[in-house]
Amino acid sequence: MQAIKMSESAQNVSRSITLYNLSIDHYHHVQNGQETDAATLLEQIRTIIEYDPDILAIVVTFDELKESISSKEDVWNQHTTTLKYSLLEFFSYETTLPLHFVARMGNTQLVTLFLSQYPRAINIGTTDNNYLPLHCAAESGSSTCLQLILDAGKDAIAIEDAEGCLPIFMATRSGHIECIKIIINAYPEGVTHKDNYDELPLHKAALKGSYACITTLLGAECKGAFEGASKRSAVSGNYPIHYAAQSGCIKCVKLLLSIHEDGASIRNGKDGDDKLPLHIAAKNGHSECVSIIVNAYPHGACAKDASGNYSIVYAGEFCSNRWKIPP
Repeated sequence: MQAIKMSESAQNVSRSITLYNLSIDHYHHVQNGQETDAATLLEQIRTIIEYDPDILAIVVTFDELKESISSKEDVWNQHTTTLKYSLLEFFSYETTLPLHFVARMGNTQLVTLFLSQYPRAINIGTTDNNYLPLHCAAESGSSTCLQLILDAGKDAIAIEDAEGCLPIFMATRSGHIECIKIIINAYPEGVTHKDNYDELPLHKAALKGSYACITTLLGAECKGAFEGASKRSAVSGNYPIHYAAQSGCIKCVKLLLSIHEDGASIRNGKDGDDKLPLHIAAKNGHSECVSIIVNAYPHGACAKDASGNYSIVYAGEFCSNRWKIPP
């Protein structure tokens, strides 16, 4: 995998920013059903690329994009300026190529065009976090863009970003079920991949509080997928159920409890601060989760964390009336 290189002249950047601004405008028209305007812009973008094909290989920084928008506030109306800033809010990578940008937007038409003209961008990562276009598409939730990029080059599906995350982590963290299914179908082994924090995609799904994501990951046809529910992070000490308790997702907690019939991750599953899932649920004020966990393992209420606190200390008045500490 290549990394984006920071060596562009001001003239090159200016050329490329024009393409980015047109891409944002095109996305806006597509989203608003303005097909005629979108088609006109698409042809304009296509003409620019045909005349200047190297434009798809020019690096632009996030700050340069923001500066470009700020400089045109006096000629754009307020709605246009607000739109462009809102699109930049979810695209805060340090540097980018055009394909990364439109993949993050989920702009199917421009992903198709840019892929056809500069397919090498598939394996080029952003400088700050090594995001490939596939990571960007997975994060956007555009299953169509994701499939287009996969069809153009499947190797990227097994490439990590700077935090050791594969594209499936982005799809999971954002709760994009269709993207998760596409990725699992192409690379089921990704379900058991651990990032730099020794966590699986399942940990991210539990933190998201997404029951659908959890069931999709657990049901993957991959050795070790189901066992992921019992995976303890060597860094944080968290099992997936710790994160489910943090999110307050009742269905997620119930599901993960049903998998651990021996109670291992409840009875002995302490995180780096010696907190059980019960402590986590109580600390976050999730009274229903507290009740469910206590019913599964009443003696957990007697367990202290590293600070010497019982879970009821974190629950306070909010949860104290819902359960009793066993003798």
